[in-house]
Amino acid sequence: MKGLGYTDQVEPLIVRSVGSPDIADQLLRFVHNMKVTALGSVGGATLLITDIGLIGTIENALNHSWGSHEDGPFCGSSPTT
Repeated sequence: MKGLGYTDQVEPLIVRSVGSPDIADQLLRFVHNMKVTALGSVGGATLLITDIGLIGTIENALNHSWGSHEDGPFCGSSPTT
């Protein structure tokens, strides 16, 4: 919202849904003060960790389905094992 410049258009909708101009103003100030770069970095790191875990889980499931007892390259390093 902030980066796209839609704050002025969204403010009346927020006031209508919240019911109080004071609360809507606090919400908009919170969004305006938010550090999007830090949030993006944390989200990216979380996504990377989740992806690595997902690959390990899929590898374990395929190994179990095929009856393989050997660990592949991801099994030993995944946080899910």
